[in-house]
Amino acid sequence: MPGSIEKIDSLGPRACVGAGTGLGTCFLTKSSLCPELGYECYPSEGGHVDFVPRDLIEVELWEYLKTKYHATKTRISTERVVSGRGLADVYEFLAQRFPDSVDRAMYAEYLKAGDQQGGVIGKHSTVGGSLPEMAVLMMIQSYGAAVGNSSLKFIPTGGMFVTGGLTPKNIKHIAGMDSPFMRAYLDKGRMTTLLEKIPLFAVITEDIGLRGARVCAERVSTF
Repeated sequence: MPGSIEKIDSLGPRACVGAGTGLGTCFLTKSSLCPELGYECYPSEGGHVDFVPRDLIEVELWEYLKTKYHATKTRISTERVVSGRGLADVYEFLAQRFPDSVDRAMYAEYLKAGDQQGGVIGKHSTVGGSLPEMAVLMMIQSYGAAVGNSSLKFIPTGGMFVTGGLTPKNIKHIAGMDSPFMRAYLDKGRMTTLLEKIPLFAVITEDIGLRGARVCAERVSTF
C-alpha cells in the first residue's frame, strides 16, 4: 500500500499471512528474550478460520466444498480456498459450474499434474475470461479478504506482511489500490479507515522459511 513505510510503528506488533501449500498466519512482537534481535514470532492456526462467502458465486463454491469434503454442518476453512490446493478446488468448482467453458487440453494437463495442479491453473490464467483466470481471481479476492480480517484482529501497526509462494506469483493481482486483492482487503465497512492506516507489504522473497530458521539458530546460540 502506498506510504506504508512512513506508517510503520517501530514498537507496534506485526503480522504475516502467507498463501502457498496452505494458508499460514502468525503475529510478531518485540522479543522479550533478545530485544536486540528484533521481533519474536508466535504461530497461529488463522488459516483455518471459517471461509465466509462474499457473493452468490462464492456461496455456490462453499456448498461445493462442503459436499466434496463431507463437511459437518457449515464448516469450511479459508485454507480450502486460499492456498495452492484451494486454487485447484476453485477451478474444479468452476469447471463443474461452467462445463462449456472448459479447455479440454488444459484440463487433461491439469489432471496429470498431481500436487502441481495449482501451477497449471496459474500458467493458463493469462487467458482473459478463461476458467483458470476466474479461479485465480476468486482465490485472490478471498486472499485479500482473509488478510484484511487478520489486520482487524491484530491491528499490526508495525506492518502486515503478505508472504507465501502465491504472493509473488500473483503480484499483478495484488499490487495497486484497484487490484482484486486490495478491493477485498479494504472492503470492511466502518473499519476500512482503520485498515488504511495499517502498513501493508507484499513479500516477494520466497526463502522466508530458511531465513526464519537462521534467526532461530542465532537466538539459540545466544543462550
